[in-house]
Amino acid sequence: MELMGTASPPQAGTGDKPEVDLSRDNSLLRVLDRLILYLRVVHSLDYYNGSDYPYEDEMPNRCGIIHVRGATPDKCTLTEVQEWQKSINQKLEPFLQEKELLKDEEVVQLGKKDPEAYPLHQVM
Repeated sequence: MELMGTASPPQAGTGDKPEVDLSRDNSLLRVLDRLILYLRVVHSLDYYNGSDYPYEDEMPNRCGIIHVRGATPDKCTLTEVQEWQKSINQKLEPFLQEKELLKDEEVVQLGKKDPEAYPLHQVM
């Protein structure tokens, strides 16, 4: 939780949930905004929505206006922070999984061509 702030214990006798003080670094937020915009424009990945648009033609129809980070409150409960972390992890998990590579036999079955069978000097 050190990245999100420090949790303060609940008030005695009030039954309130622990709160987290949120601090902002505007220079880091500026870099973050640029990185997220880069992901959106170059790789068609909508970070906040957790969507990947493999075809550029689908992007405006499915996404519409670009999602942006809203204003953050000064304080929020520890439960809200944990729910947000869980939600964003679920959205981004498919993009972070390692892709399985095909075996050589499977690649040949799919039509891999042997470059030695077609030497370049015979073509020119």
